[in-house]
Amino acid sequence: MKQPFLLLNLLICFIACQSNQESKSETSEIIENLEPAPDTIIYRTSSDETIYIGNRILPQTQISDSMTISFLKNSEITTAIEVGDSIFIFLSNDMLVSEANDYFPQINDSLIQYHYSKIYDVEIDDDLPYFAYLKSKKDNLVFVKDKDTGEFTWSGVVTDTIMNFMYGIKIGTTKKTILEKFKIANANKSPDLTIILDHASIPSQIWYNSYLPELGNYQYPTTTMLLRIENDILTGILIDPWISYGRADDLFVEHLNEN
Repeated sequence: MKQPFLLLNLLICFIACQSNQESKSETSEIIENLEPAPDTIIYRTSSDETIYIGNRILPQTQISDSMTISFLKNSEITTAIEVGDSIFIFLSNDMLVSEANDYFPQINDSLIQYHYSKIYDVEIDDDLPYFAYLKSKKDNLVFVKDKDTGEFTWSGVVTDTIMNFMYGIKIGTTKKTILEKFKIANANKSPDLTIILDHASIPSQIWYNSYLPELGNYQYPTTTMLLRIENDILTGILIDPWISYGRADDLFVEHLNEN
């Protein structure tokens, strides 16, 4: 039975709790002058509702409609909202489309067989749907293969340094680097932080709903990411489309028990 100490520590931490270069100077001003304000995020399913109440840190609530529209048009980061010891970052780009995505490590049948098999214990279930399981003492990843496209969607837990996401997000990355990447460098002073990366189209209710026509038309996302930072260092990554629906702790237990 594999229950590595590092993964267990990360589990406890979870339970306890690039953007485009903007073309307009007013957008840069919004980013540089962050100021919190109350905000609500609501996720709904057919049978449940999950509500988060926090403070918006990007963009500011006091800015004019025209500046808000300019920000939404020119930034791939739609908003950032601080909720307790977590920050929700909503993206309006393709970073969270895990199939054939340059922002995620490459995954295909050949790489699973000839590359990842040298690093992980690989198990294939070729019934429909087709599953591939990559496991090690520190990582537990599950891939589902689309029968039409042959591409894989991601879910799982990463605590090793092997996987590199979004051109620089990997275990060991500093909190400072991650916050700077998402244009909220001064958003949180705590050494311990949870960051949830979700697509702007996913919440059922959020402040920018009235501005949705101003958001870009991007491929529909397939996953959500949770980054756990301890002592200013990224120590764990959880990947699953249901994270924001109040299931981060359950999902982490499920992936851990699969080891």
